[in-house]
Amino acid sequence: MADIAIFAEETLNKAVNAIEVNQVRCHSANPGSTGANEISSVGYTRKACTFKQAISGDQGRRYLAAEVEFNLASNDSVTWISLWFDGAFVSAHKLVIGKTFVVDGKGKLPVTSYLTLSGVTVA
Repeated sequence: MADIAIFAEETLNKAVNAIEVNQVRCHSANPGSTGANEISSVGYTRKACTFKQAISGDQGRRYLAAEVEFNLASNDSVTWISLWFDGAFVSAHKLVIGKTFVVDGKGKLPVTSYLTLSGVTVA
């Protein structure tokens, strides 16, 4: 059985590692594939991001290489993020939040955040 589990993890890691992402954007509602509902408050900008490659033990998770921080207005409500590669849409994800995303006007994706085949988790 252990061989099957190792094969399954290797397969998940290969699949998630094939996803190319270099930018993240914040949205107040589902952005679809066009990037609709992007936050537009003063000071907000799209951010570059890098996800590490999934390795043995990651179970199909690619963790952020560095924290990503957004400037947000106090009334911004970020419920979705979208991922992009060189200006091309990759995917959109309703935030699954394990801890507070917005603190003191800053939206933070900590390094414990990860990308899987089914979404992005802020942990």
